[in-house]
Amino acid sequence: MSHREALDAFGSQFVATARDGTIDSLFRTLHGRMRYPGAEAIAKKYESFDDEQQEFVRQLLIAAVDETTHNSLWALEQLDWVSLTATNEETGEVTDVKLESDGLTSMLEGEDGWRRRYGRFPESALSRE
Repeated sequence: MSHREALDAFGSQFVATARDGTIDSLFRTLHGRMRYPGAEAIAKKYESFDDEQQEFVRQLLIAAVDETTHNSLWALEQLDWVSLTATNEETGEVTDVKLESDGLTSMLEGEDGWRRRYGRFPESALSRE
């Protein structure tokens, strides 16, 4: 696995778990498929919205999650005492994900960013990009 492949493997996993997993859980809550205190009330309120309002809520949730994933990566970049490494299981070679990137947030964003390449949900119309 090359350093670039290790970086992309990190990005793919980050998008799948931190971004898409969160969006999926939020959407499941909206549609009444989650069972935790307050989930039923959220689903009932969401059901009372018209189609335009429901779409706005979905877009707002995606935008909020995207902003959070962006800020989480930025925070990790700023912490010199935190390392992010990927180890090639075949060769044992270690890749420093932070050093190999042009900045983790720049890897997430853009036309060829992790979010567009690996995300299951399209970007929000409300996103800053």
